[in-house]
Amino acid sequence: MQKLLLLASHFLLIIFSSSSMAQEQQVNLLPHQEEMIQSLDEYFAVQREAVYLHLNKNLFLKGEQLGFSAYVLNKHNLQPSFSTTNLYVQIKDPEGEVVKEELLLVNKGIASGVVNIDSDFSSGNYTVTAFTNYMRNFKEQDFFSESIQVLESNIVSAENRSGVEKVDAQFLPESGHLLSGILNNVGVIVKDSLG
Repeated sequence: MQKLLLLASHFLLIIFSSSSMAQEQQVNLLPHQEEMIQSLDEYFAVQREAVYLHLNKNLFLKGEQLGFSAYVLNKHNLQPSFSTTNLYVQIKDPEGEVVKEELLLVNKGIASGVVNIDSDFSSGNYTVTAFTNYMRNFKEQDFFSESIQVLESNIVSAENRSGVEKVDAQFLPESGHLLSGILNNVGVIVKDSLG
């Protein structure tokens, strides 16, 4: 028992002496270390924001819509940013030129919007970026950026078709039989000449 107490007291002595040495080393910082600590304190004293967009998908046909929900967060505590009211969302082509730009109202850190993929887009890759005006004050790029792809649609519109259409309609009851007097599940398949 005495050996155990002696071992524990030596262990505690080592821990207290190492922690006091560590405290002494912190006090004796070199001038460039003090400047570094001061600049880090100044850096983290200013609030930063981060933006995230939740896109409905990444692959679009012309004529579809890009829908998204936007979240503006305080970077230090990852809580919604209540100070931001405007969010810029841009879609850029591969050369970096802005094809579409939206200005959204942010309410309690949340916004949403829709962008039509219309005749302004050609087939190719685009980049969706989102940022606040406040984020432009800092060197680091905490804005949101994600790639999307736009494809040409090869579907012929109804206005361009001519002639009488043949339609194939099939009604497929569950179990193969439509029963009278009870609730039935029925699958329906309707196809035109183009499938």
